[in-house]
Amino acid sequence: SSKTDYTLTWSNKSSKKIGKYTVTVKGKGNYSGSKKATYEIVKGKNPLKIGIKKKTLSVPFSKLKKGNRTIKRSSFLAVSKGQGKVTYSKSKGNKNISINKKTGNIKVKKGLKKGTYKVTISVKAAGNNNYKASSAKKATVKIVVK
Repeated sequence: SSKTDYTLTWSNKSSKKIGKYTVTVKGKGNYSGSKKATYEIVKGKNPLKIGIKKKTLSVPFSKLKKGNRTIKRSSFLAVSKGQGKVTYSKSKGNKNISINKKTGNIKVKKGLKKGTYKVTISVKAAGNNNYKASSAKKATVKIVVK
């Protein structure tokens, strides 16, 4: 039992932060000697999650004749639990469709012809003191110009 047989001594009592630490086990009572062990607290996997709320987005051609159209990310893509700065980019899609790096909003440029266009969006979280950067999470949506 720890009350009668050994004591534990940590190099840092508040060892919840990232870093390397040691713990010393020292025998007492009927036991003698001591042993040091090192352990490391490392960054965790980034818990970034994405989910498609709407797979097909419609843009009226008559509105595109007058100007660019913006589709808010929150209307088609749910993003949560990202640790660190979350950024968005287009992995695939028509050159007249772009993704806002900070917001994830889709911009459909004026003059895009009628048709169906697939766009793949990559979402990443930069990480922070406790979490690693995430790998890219991808979502594909269809934009129908009619």
